Amino acid sequence: MPSADLTRSFQFALDPTEAQREILAQSAGACRWAYNYAIAQKMDSHRAWAARRDALISQGLTTSQWKDCLRKEACSVKALHAAWDHHRRCLIKPAAANPAPAQSSPETVELVAELARQRQMARVAERPEEHARLLAQARNAVAHYKSQLFSRGDSVPNQHDMAVIWRTVRDLPKEEGGTPWWHQVNVYCFTSGFDRAQAAWNNWKTSASGERGGRRVGYPRFKKKGSCPDSFTLYHDVKQPSIRLDGYRHVTLPKIGRVRVHGSTRRLARLIAGGQARIQSVTVTRRAQRWYASVSCKLFISLPAKPNARQRAGGTVGVDLGSRYLAVLSHGVPQPSCCSESVIPHPRHLLRSLPAMAKTARLMARAKPGSTRYRKRAVQLARLHHLVALRRAGTLHKVTKSVARSHEYVAIEDFDLVDLLASTRRKPAPRGIQAGIKSLFNRQLMDAALGELRRQLEYKCPQYGSNLIKLERGQRVASMCSRCGKLNKDSLPSHTNFACPSCNYVTDRHENAAACILMIAQRRINPVASGSGET
Repeated sequence: MPSADLTRSFQFALDPTEAQREILAQSAGACRWAYNYAIAQKMDSHRAWAARRDALISQGLTTSQWKDCLRKEACSVKALHAAWDHHRRCLIKPAAANPAPAQSSPETVELVAELARQRQMARVAERPEEHARLLAQARNAVAHYKSQLFSRGDSVPNQHDMAVIWRTVRDLPKEEGGTPWWHQVNVYCFTSGFDRAQAAWNNWKTSASGERGGRRVGYPRFKKKGSCPDSFTLYHDVKQPSIRLDGYRHVTLPKIGRVRVHGSTRRLARLIAGGQARIQSVTVTRRAQRWYASVSCKLFISLPAKPNARQRAGGTVGVDLGSRYLAVLSHGVPQPSCCSESVIPHPRHLLRSLPAMAKTARLMARAKPGSTRYRKRAVQLARLHHLVALRRAGTLHKVTKSVARSHEYVAIEDFDLVDLLASTRRKPAPRGIQAGIKSLFNRQLMDAALGELRRQLEYKCPQYGSNLIKLERGQRVASMCSRCGKLNKDSLPSHTNFACPSCNYVTDRHENAAACILMIAQRRINPVASGSGET
């Protein structure tokens, strides 16, 4: 079997004590503070750059002209920073300092030569105090030029720069922007906040420039306590692990201690004991007043080289995903009264919980915002939504595991979920009953979580030895006949049955779509039939 290094997460519900709950909430607050602190620094740099740009535009410069002007102004400071940073790295570890920085001006050439001469003199003299003095001087110069780049907006501090900046001010009083309480939580709470701020900034930049597809990502915003999920990430040294399992019912977290978990950690504990898993990090999140620990591990396992006998017997299956049925497999015909093994019904977890949610929302609306009764109803409403999410996740995991373990090839349609859920801003606004039908369709489609189902199949099929086939977008499986392959342009999603005008074949619309997906997948698996040329 081929071996593979995979990254998988194991989620456990925590059962902390009251003291541990306070530490968890404080750690989440530290992560939120670090995120806001990093976003504020990035915004200041961006505003400084925008002010300089607007000043040049007001002078009548074109786009190419003000870009060249800003680039030339930044080149000199960046060259000095690169020279001093190369000097610093040479003092720390000469072998890791190559290549030398690009020398763009005579002043930079002279500076690089002078710094190299100072390093050579300190090396010949073999004086540790001189080496320490040069290293401190280099670090101060690097920090000085970096601060110039940040204040002018020529560069935006990343997560590593934010960690360096924070270390210089963390011991200051709170009134001066410091965090004198930082030692009460794990330092990685701040690091994870800086990482998340950098991810949010990169998402906005790539979306604004067109590099990132999908829906446009907005400008990063600050997080507020109570308005965002409480979460933080902890890391450790894998050679000296501080994040570890203690038996089958406890997990040890740095600065928090030994926390009891609901359920059992036996599966992960056995993988770690057998050398098949190694803990990398843990992300602690609060959802509806319950804390969860998502332990990210690196797995050293052997993937199946070929399908097993059960999967070979199952062969190839086409799966039609939708809002009426969660999934319809390509063998068997769905019955209106009962569901066979080939039809996976839509669980409709959200629809079943809507009456309780509506009642709780009404009671919450009647309470005064900020009162004890208002907070109590908010907790109840959040718990209902959380239960729906848990039930939905459990259903999807059971379905995807069963499908991946029972077939050699699993074929699905790669449709665009965003286009299916497109709002009326892109299309003529429906009115009356049509608007209600569209709203109900979107609700059922989102309740099915077809994107999550597809994501789970993408990693579970290789894990269990099966193969996932995603059809190209544009394949009209809903209006294609599975018998003759002809298209029926009059077939609508609202129709229960599919009728082919060419061969008069009539069957359930979902069963026909699953059969069409199977037919197209078989053509991709066996593109050339024996003795019959292309098919």
